[in-house]
Amino acid sequence: MTNSQHLDDDLAIRVARAAAHDGQTQHDLMLEVVSHDIKQPERDRRFQGLAEQRWAKLVETGMSIAWDDAKAWLLARAEGENPPPPVPRRISL
Repeated sequence: MTNSQHLDDDLAIRVARAAAHDGQTQHDLMLEVVSHDIKQPERDRRFQGLAEQRWAKLVETGMSIAWDDAKAWLLARAEGENPPPPVPRRISL
């Protein structure tokens, strides 16, 4: 697919400088930037979908791990310990 976009003079100069600095063509730089900028919203949508699934499961089961329990477990893991994982418990929503 071919796509033609007009860049204003200031942006064209900035693209040329950035490409030269990175040792790549302006075209390759723009493809890299567009690819990166397209990936972030895709990641955001996947993250939002996962959050919605987890929220639905919490609402359905009422089971969750308390932050204090999770934090203690994470801190112990960060110190090289191997504690048992925290136990989910029923919470009121």
